[in-house]
Amino acid sequence: VSGCSGVPGLYTVVQGGSGGAAAMIGGGNFSPAGYVNRIWTARLLPVYRARAVSAPRLTAALAASPGKACRQYGTVAAQGSACAFMIKGAGRVTKVTNSLAGGTLTVALTPAGGQPHSVTIDTGPAFLGTAVRDAAGFIKFAQFTNQVDYADVAVALNAKVRTDVIGHASYTAWRGRKITFTGAAEGITPGNVVITPVQLSAAS
Repeated sequence: VSGCSGVPGLYTVVQGGSGGAAAMIGGGNFSPAGYVNRIWTARLLPVYRARAVSAPRLTAALAASPGKACRQYGTVAAQGSACAFMIKGAGRVTKVTNSLAGGTLTVALTPAGGQPHSVTIDTGPAFLGTAVRDAAGFIKFAQFTNQVDYADVAVALNAKVRTDVIGHASYTAWRGRKITFTGAAEGITPGNVVITPVQLSAAS
């Protein structure tokens, strides 16, 4: 390491005197919320729109071979981490739960052949885990100056979901309505798919 930038929270590392530089994220006055606000519309949502796999296809792939499904559609952020997936779909809300412990929407998917099945959309208010960060694939630990900043980005992404995606909608009125969704899920099996949404809308 031969030099660092003078910008608080952003360090430029030059290796071997070759003049090549890699910008590190974090440290100093780093704001996880500010970072998430910068990437949310410009980068994260486009990646999800482009690469999310349809829910019926993913659940079928998981049923056939979880390992192959992970290699084909998923991302493993670190050794020992659960496989995270970007997932999208449409279906009809068959059940709504709303409690202090957390709300969910059960969504019956429109089957493209085969048996109908369902997924669960988490509506908070508490969002746990790192699926939104890890499934995107481009937010990597090696880019950050320390583990705390990397972890805080996952928390900030979940907070963004809570404020910008979930907001203050009354999901109890969504029972029976058709919805579309895009989101992230980790550690899933065909019969237990719980999605943290990055986009969620109901037909009028």
